[in-house]
Amino acid sequence: MWFKRKALIDRLLDGKNKDLYDYVSKSLSLSIEECDASCYGLYTKGDRAVLYIPRGNYSPSLFAHELLHAELKIKGIYISTKLSVTERPLLIPIFSEALSNHITNVLEHRKMYPKFISMGYKEEDFLSDSLTPILTEVEVNAIINGIKQNGSYSAGGIDTFIGKYLAARCSCFSFYDYSDKLQSLREAEPRLSSILDALVDRWDIYDIKKEGDPLSDSCLLISYDFLNEIEDWVKTIQVV
Repeated sequence: MWFKRKALIDRLLDGKNKDLYDYVSKSLSLSIEECDASCYGLYTKGDRAVLYIPRGNYSPSLFAHELLHAELKIKGIYISTKLSVTERPLLIPIFSEALSNHITNVLEHRKMYPKFISMGYKEEDFLSDSLTPILTEVEVNAIINGIKQNGSYSAGGIDTFIGKYLAARCSCFSFYDYSDKLQSLREAEPRLSSILDALVDRWDIYDIKKEGDPLSDSCLLISYDFLNEIEDWVKTIQVV
């Protein structure tokens, strides 16, 4: 078993991610498991973590990506809306579990990407689907048409708007420019877009090295204020 694990790790390590792997594996009880999933994934709970590798897909860059997620968890950097939403009845129809996970993921990517590049990896290797557009013109039109019907807002439409807007707004890749598409969404829903822009702007300024400093911003405050803003907006509209 030990030889099998070592052989697997040897396929995933290169000169770029070795130090990060050493840090994560010393900080967490880290298991690496091959599975039949189509993409890499990370599950953490307390001081334990399982990093899932698609069977036969040995990619040092994607391995580094998941290690960077783990590094943020170790440092207590975690934006989560799941638990807070359950305490806010107005938001429950809007924030699916998938959306909450998505928000966490894209915001973490925003903090991970600069280090990924500084480690020596190419930007197109950051995600398995880096070269697939996040937001297309067809999707923009569908989002605008789907969020509101006859003066009422669709809970699913809001969910989709938030997810797609944040994915495009948080994109770090140089080979796609979503500014025109984001502007179309801003014009359709200016207040919601403003709340989402403020979240990303605040997240960009937030210094992960100061997490836990009572005089500095924190993941908890950012999450809390974001949900307050969304809740205040929802109170002004009719959601079906």
